[in-house]
Amino acid sequence: MEQKIFKTMDDSTIQSMLNWFHLMTNVIDGSNDWMETSGSGRNMYRECDGDPLVTWKRGYSSAFDILMRNLPKQKNGLDLPLSGRILLGKIVNQINWDSKKENGDQQFVRVSCEDGSIYECDFVIVTCSLGFLKHNAEQLFLPRLPLSKRNAIEALGFGTVDKVYLEFENPWWNSTWAGVSFLRHEQSLSDEWSENLLGFYTVRNHPNLLVAWITGAAAQAAEALPQDQVLQICSQRLKRHVDSQFVYSEPIAVIRSLWYLNRFTRGSYSYRSMQSQKADAWACDLAEPVSDSSGLLRLFFAGEATHDHFYSTVHGAVETGYREADRITEIVNSLNSPIL
Repeated sequence: MEQKIFKTMDDSTIQSMLNWFHLMTNVIDGSNDWMETSGSGRNMYRECDGDPLVTWKRGYSSAFDILMRNLPKQKNGLDLPLSGRILLGKIVNQINWDSKKENGDQQFVRVSCEDGSIYECDFVIVTCSLGFLKHNAEQLFLPRLPLSKRNAIEALGFGTVDKVYLEFENPWWNSTWAGVSFLRHEQSLSDEWSENLLGFYTVRNHPNLLVAWITGAAAQAAEALPQDQVLQICSQRLKRHVDSQFVYSEPIAVIRSLWYLNRFTRGSYSYRSMQSQKADAWACDLAEPVSDSSGLLRLFFAGEATHDHFYSTVHGAVETGYREADRITEIVNSLNSPIL
């Protein structure tokens, strides 16, 4: 601004564009503020090859079908027999990763659930979100996790990024309109959550929907509001920006994510924070398996926050699941191999 590079814009417009770019960067990072994001940590991220905007027509169920080889259209008979092994609605209260049988000879992992059921196993892969760990790790694990693991859970960043969809009976915009971004002038900046909406944009394959992104404390504040209030405020904000261009009609419904209020996520995805940089605590520390008192690896960690460079993504989360499954397979194979 001081060098007057943008000669055709006044300073107020330039500052407004910078404010918008700040919000957009926070959405990408998952942080409350770009000053919270580690520059060196951000450089660890890598883009995945291929199209980053793949759309599953049936949502993420398509991804699960592929992972489980459950492809009914092909009827190839290769689907994995996992339906009887996946238990839903099992809320875990405690994971005792250094438990012993009554005779004291055999060690195992004991998983206790909210419904009173108990499962004893050799290994556990923890795939819950970093946000859940931040809120629950102290009471979830017995014994307490090692210090390096606790430091990683505390230091790595985990933010809230939400989407707010407005549904209209019919689109009032034309086919060439892709959406509108909200620029905030410096004198109008406030803590009001709606001031932190990026804008509203069209949604591929859903011609009657528009979507807005919101992040940080503003997203958490919006989550706490009633559905009808969010609908009203978003509609007012959108109408104010497009009314001179189109004949606006009111939305008939609002659909929104509630990532922070969800007790099992407590946010959206991870980022590399300034705190993690200062503590030198990274994904590798969160991913490090934990051994019991006999030295055998028992507790394994997967999920997007444990990926070195695909953090904050679904493909990163999937890769870490394979990583830990392969690690356990190697351990089992080594235990069962004959001694030479």
